[in-house]
Amino acid sequence: YIEQNYKALRRFMLLRRVLKGMGIAPERVKLVWASAAEGVKLAHEIDTFVEEVRALGPLAWQKNLENGHNAEKEIIEVSA
Repeated sequence: YIEQNYKALRRFMLLRRVLKGMGIAPERVKLVWASAAEGVKLAHEIDTFVEEVRALGPLAWQKNLENGHNAEKEIIEVSA
């Protein structure tokens, strides 16, 4: 269990960096350690997380795509 928990943590941290690079708030993912005996804790964490994501609002996919496209265009112009 311990080794896999560390792997999950590393993947979680990587995912947050990737999301940030894509213009998506890294707060949209959360890692919670809970055992099968901690159903109440897990339910509370899920409820809290749902409210946190709702507060962030909907994803601005079009805006993120346009920003990414502009950044790519700038890189091409600089290297040309």
